[in-house]
Amino acid sequence: MDESRSLRLVPPTTDRLSDDWSRARHRAAVHEISDTSLGDEWAHALQVHAAIDLLRHRRMRLILTVTDTEGRELVDTDPASTSLQQFRVRAEAREIGGPLFALPPRVRQGNLRAVGVSEPCDRAAFLDVPQVRREAELAAIATLLDMIDLEAP
Repeated sequence: MDESRSLRLVPPTTDRLSDDWSRARHRAAVHEISDTSLGDEWAHALQVHAAIDLLRHRRMRLILTVTDTEGRELVDTDPASTSLQQFRVRAEAREIGGPLFALPPRVRQGNLRAVGVSEPCDRAAFLDVPQVRREAELAAIATLLDMIDLEAP
């Protein structure tokens, strides 16, 4: 096969990015909640995507779950159908075991690297006011990213 015509798969080069740059990038994207003319949900989605992108560079994935105040996940349950008076949002960072570009349809659970948890949110506010849910999600993600920065070499 002609070497000049072969396709090479090259992993993303993260060595050019310093830890200081990564920290500044995620803090600017996650810690600041901005309401833009594009809409609150769009701004929130961009912030969550920035956190996912940062974790992907470290070969991790983000899992957001709604839990009770003790940290137990609401498995197959809609928060509105429970009688709980408060909720928390938990953000987990799990390692990705395979290639980043071709994850299998059923991803195996990777090793848990870090967990971030939001403060308890009142039931009525969490279910009725979208800003409260978004702030809880971003608080959990910010705590998670701070924990990952602390364990970085």
